Amino acid sequence: MEIVVLVKQVPDTNAPAEVAGAALSGEPADIPWTINPHDEMAVEEALRVKEAHGGRVTLLSFSRPEEFDALRIGIAMGADRAVAIIDELKSTSRYRDGLLLSRIFAAALKTMRFDLIIAGQKAVDDDAGVVGPALAEKLNLPFFSMVVGQEISGNRVRCKRLVGGGRMEVEAPLPALLLATRGLNRPRYATMPGLRRATRQGVETWRLRDIAPDAQHLFCDQPSRLIALEPVESQRDLTMARGDSPREKAEALARYLLSDQG
Repeated sequence: MEIVVLVKQVPDTNAPAEVAGAALSGEPADIPWTINPHDEMAVEEALRVKEAHGGRVTLLSFSRPEEFDALRIGIAMGADRAVAIIDELKSTSRYRDGLLLSRIFAAALKTMRFDLIIAGQKAVDDDAGVVGPALAEKLNLPFFSMVVGQEISGNRVRCKRLVGGGRMEVEAPLPALLLATRGLNRPRYATMPGLRRATRQGVETWRLRDIAPDAQHLFCDQPSRLIALEPVESQRDLTMARGDSPREKAEALARYLLSDQG
């Protein structure tokens, strides 16, 4: 089974960072970068499918060379191959419109053989969630979002999806596109032997103009661009539940919670 996983490199949300003017430019920011957590779950699920049914896992990304670390993490986890479509046209920002990315991935995937595509539900940097649905439409594939479980039997895939306060079970023929979300799995760690293998193996690079000779048209009507980026300031008031004993403190807390302020 040929499984393709879409991968994106994002800022490490566990690291402190400040928003600066450079965030709107194409210059690398001096902050830690890592694989998008939802994409990491997609890689893990692809590896589990491979372990159950055999085949090969290929990682696919639209990247610059300084953004290959996410692909190397996927290789270290156990993926067989990593392909980076190089941003030759030098889009002016690290922000990339979801429809633009779906066009690029569709052009690449039309040159590849695949039985299953798995991607993250969204990226934690722009939180858009556009690429998966748009790509499925362009490739005319069935797709399931918010996937927290999957099972392949024969030429069909059955998925469990989060829906409101419950779950929905759905089924479709392969090939199909699945969007991984939190709760699907717990990704394995990249091992040291895996990291060494990723370094030796490297990342296969494709030129955009090779997969789409008229690649310039992919960019000419990009429907959205990043024009501002600012942090959300959060302020919280602290109210102490005071009393001479635990009981008095509990009563004070209860009164506060039952009041208009609580």
